[in-house]
Amino acid sequence: MFETHRPRLKSLAYRMTGSLTDSEDIVQEAWVRWSRSDHAAVNDTARWLTTITARQCLDHLHSARVRRERYVGAWLPDPLITERAPDAEGFLSEAQDVRIALLLTLQMLAPPMRAAFLLREAFDFTYAEIADVTGGTDAAARQLVSRAQANGRRRARSIGQYRGRRETCPRFLGSQSNRRHGGFACAVYGRH
Repeated sequence: MFETHRPRLKSLAYRMTGSLTDSEDIVQEAWVRWSRSDHAAVNDTARWLTTITARQCLDHLHSARVRRERYVGAWLPDPLITERAPDAEGFLSEAQDVRIALLLTLQMLAPPMRAAFLLREAFDFTYAEIADVTGGTDAAARQLVSRAQANGRRRARSIGQYRGRRETCPRFLGSQSNRRHGGFACAVYGRH
């Protein structure tokens, strides 16, 4: 049962940490916790695993933040290699630009804000569920998501202007403001 959720959990962990190695470690730890848990007591396996993974990411980011603050130079997320190898043009496509922009934007958010944004936009968590993960109230979770969206819109606009291609980010912006998960998935995962 866990294996059916592994790709989604790895995606969440990768987008929160920006590191393939760290995301694999976090998902493995989620598997360990799942294997030790009472499965009969879990009402919604997907949400339980997502919550565990998000909490582990937050714990990891609090410890990793100190190391990254000492990092000299521009930090970039690990490249995500998919099953199909991109050609030279495809690798530098606008979809790739949007995915990198999203990862860079996520990395600029505080860990609780990053978790709240991803849980709400990509996993359709309620504010109460987000509050449970981040350790705050429903209102605080709502505020975290709102601030993350505003930050993302500002960042996406500046990236679009910088590259001289304002058309690169509209799907990403639209999916944030209108909560169209299909558009969000398109922007994040490059799906059409």
